[in-house]
Amino acid sequence: MRVKKNTLIYIVTIFLSLLYIFIANKLILKGESFFHEGDTASLFYAKVLSVGETQKSPYGDQETPFKAEILKGEYQGKIVNAVQQLDAYLSVNQRQLKVNDKLYLHKHEDASNTTVTWYFDSYDRISGLTILALLFVVFIVLFGKRKGVNTIVALIFTCMAIFMVYIPAILKGYNIYFWSIITCIFICYNTLLIVQGTTKKSIVAIVGTLSGTAVSGILTLIMSKVLSLTGMLEEESFYLYSLNEEHPIDLRAIIFGAIIVGAIGAIMDVAIDIASSLNEVVKALEKPNRKRVIESGFEIGRDIIGTMSNTLVLAYIGGSLSCTLLSIVYSGTLTNLLNREMIVTELLQALVGSLGIFATIPLTTYISATIYLRDAKKKQIESTKPKKEKITKDTFREDPFEKKVLFRNRPW
Repeated sequence: MRVKKNTLIYIVTIFLSLLYIFIANKLILKGESFFHEGDTASLFYAKVLSVGETQKSPYGDQETPFKAEILKGEYQGKIVNAVQQLDAYLSVNQRQLKVNDKLYLHKHEDASNTTVTWYFDSYDRISGLTILALLFVVFIVLFGKRKGVNTIVALIFTCMAIFMVYIPAILKGYNIYFWSIITCIFICYNTLLIVQGTTKKSIVAIVGTLSGTAVSGILTLIMSKVLSLTGMLEEESFYLYSLNEEHPIDLRAIIFGAIIVGAIGAIMDVAIDIASSLNEVVKALEKPNRKRVIESGFEIGRDIIGTMSNTLVLAYIGGSLSCTLLSIVYSGTLTNLLNREMIVTELLQALVGSLGIFATIPLTTYISATIYLRDAKKKQIESTKPKKEKITKDTFREDPFEKKVLFRNRPW
């Protein structure tokens, strides 16, 4: 019965997740395309057939002529003459082409649309990435088995929620605070219910995750005002702000979304670790008590804090390493460096995310102690109750003399 209930909830969770993503995507995009094609419409997937000798252009650049067969699109099967250009003033360039290289060609037409020239645009990187992703999936399934499959399913839904709902909502000018919160709630419920099932530890982890994420969100709102953040962190921020002149994107809200969406994964990890560990602690103790369970939760939390805080700091710094290096070079002093909004935002993300983890540990611990101990006490009470004997035909016998039905093996 329990298995059927879990299967039903699993199916319902997947159905509701698909329904949410489909409806939200339709309401946000309203039939429009997510991508703006622009120049990318003239990109074509091709394979190099032969490579000519490299020559210098009148401007000093190196040009390598080559022949390629277009593999997809309206020109599929067509063999074209193309050119790879290498800038003479750049020390970092694309490597020179080789036969059988897979790449993307850019089609350039002159003003009269009479002359078409094909240029090398970029190498095919999707194929290599796809192989690595498949390897990732295989190892997760082999190691995790059924939970591994559920992990992949949950990860797919998370990516769909981010790229089909959350990002389009931001680009279309919807309230970023609202959609950040909705996305975090969806990711939390979806991941834990699909991977862990409808167990008490998954419910505890959900409550702990949302509580810790709420702490991170409130701290972000407070500190954004205290630090007078504008959200104009780098050149990309300016371009993002200029996308929609009538309804500019709220860059401070982008910081809010980046922090809570970036932190929820680590917070969820901590919450399920605490919930799962304390569930085993309560099972192992003959007479579990609240004090012992809470002490265990805090001890487990102390072991988690160090590595998880480092994870957040390194993830945020590593994600913007190039900009951080430039900021260090051009800041002049440590004070100027630490006062730059980009560096302040990176530190804010790490600190607020870590504080969210700190809040998650005691909250999840107390919730676990309350729920697990209540269930443990119920089991103890049920175990002390006398078991009722089932009455069957063999329990009775008939007295042949008095013609009465008597109970067997009864002292009375």
